[in-house]
Amino acid sequence: MSRRDRYINGKFIENYSDNLARDEPTIVKYLHSKAPLKSDPAPVLPAEIINQDEPQNPEVQNVVLPRSVTGAGLDQESALEQITLFANKVVEPKKWVNPSGKVINLDDSTFYVLTNGTPWFIMFHSPGCVHCQRLAPIWEELAPIMKHKVNIGKVDCSKERGLAKYFSIRGYPTLKLFIDDQIIDYTSYRTLDLLEKFVLDMTSLPPFIPLPASNVKEEVGKSVVSFFYFYDLETTSEETVQSFFNISKSVRSKAKIYITPSLAPLTTDFKDRIKETHTSKNSPVLLYTKDSGSELEVYTGSHDVLSRDFMVDWIIRNRFETVPELSSNNSDEMLSGERMVIIAVIDPNSGGKQQIEKIKTQLRAVAKKLHSEFEGKIAVTWIDGVKWGLYLKRVYGIKEVKEPILIIADPRVEEYWDTDLSGRKMVIEESAMMGYIRNILEGTINGKSTRGFVATFSKNVYKKSLPIFKTFWAYPITSLILVFVGSYVVYTFFNSPALGNTGRRDPKAE
Repeated sequence: MSRRDRYINGKFIENYSDNLARDEPTIVKYLHSKAPLKSDPAPVLPAEIINQDEPQNPEVQNVVLPRSVTGAGLDQESALEQITLFANKVVEPKKWVNPSGKVINLDDSTFYVLTNGTPWFIMFHSPGCVHCQRLAPIWEELAPIMKHKVNIGKVDCSKERGLAKYFSIRGYPTLKLFIDDQIIDYTSYRTLDLLEKFVLDMTSLPPFIPLPASNVKEEVGKSVVSFFYFYDLETTSEETVQSFFNISKSVRSKAKIYITPSLAPLTTDFKDRIKETHTSKNSPVLLYTKDSGSELEVYTGSHDVLSRDFMVDWIIRNRFETVPELSSNNSDEMLSGERMVIIAVIDPNSGGKQQIEKIKTQLRAVAKKLHSEFEGKIAVTWIDGVKWGLYLKRVYGIKEVKEPILIIADPRVEEYWDTDLSGRKMVIEESAMMGYIRNILEGTINGKSTRGFVATFSKNVYKKSLPIFKTFWAYPITSLILVFVGSYVVYTFFNSPALGNTGRRDPKAE
């Protein structure tokens, strides 16, 4: 949402002024002036979902540190011990979550209150849907299994049309997991075992991995993408560390994060790879490594408590490797987001590993340039042309992958490009790909619709007609005169004696 509003306890207070800049320092300054930091209150659950046999748990959703993890008198070993306690506390069962073990029916008046700060697995359904009717008994069975782990809810979309529209519900049943400020769609088979496994996998993930400074070097490159957070025990505030712990919690299903209560690895394990400005102030440092540790980037924004959203966005944008393989786990985000995507279609069974690695090298080189030039707004990926054959045929018209194919897609406008300015097939070559991107952004290459021939034809007609409509709208009187004159000229031409049109003849007179 581009609009920025201010609310206190759910009540609208004011809009963020259009006269203020949208950069991070200005927004943080505004938040400081309008929303002084206070501790969050404990969540209060309505009586209808509280099991009266069990006492309410007064703990708050943002888990508070068991003991201090900063301070001049604290050593690294003690800090790591407390950090580990925090990580364990996040994944342990909580009595205020699904206390009764029952399915809760949600409507517009209760949805936002109940789902604020606690995990929910919700089925958006319609009473007349046969698939929903089949899932209903399984959903009832799931609720007691998830007791103290995740709330289980239902929304009747035939009555709650506002909620259905807000969450873009297009089919029934639609299952969504609301956890840690994230909404995760469930798209697999709807069996009890798989539903249970999905929820437990999401809720049992630790928010981060405590890592001693001496073990940092051996962890770099072990994972495809890893995030490392380093902070100084003496100079970093408790509030700053607590804030990052909760950030880690909110992205635990998307990123692997290590936390080290020491800045020493920055000058040893990452020597010559990090600018001195990142280590000279003893401030916390957040960085990622990807592609077996060969790529590294440092987060350059503020570590202020109110910069949470900026840090979360940075982590999510950089959680994939430089050129990931398109899979069922990332396809929704890669192909349905706000980014243009370069897709290399490859048959892994032809050409050998050497050719595939050569293609990936070209893609990685382009991805680095695009990341630097367009700040992550253009993604690069590759796809198995055999495994995804039906999808490629239906969306991009690719019937067979005899050799590597390059496609540039823009999900925002449902268009793709596979030929250059001359109409030749695009090639997977670094300089050529950069040229394709610039031509597309300049509008010099016509795109094709991912919705088929009819949609492509309609969109092209619309594009060519748009300047005419704009002119007519801007100069209506002049346009009407031109239309009248043009019509008269056409009528006169087709009724001229030169064409043998001397007026209407009576067939009887012939």
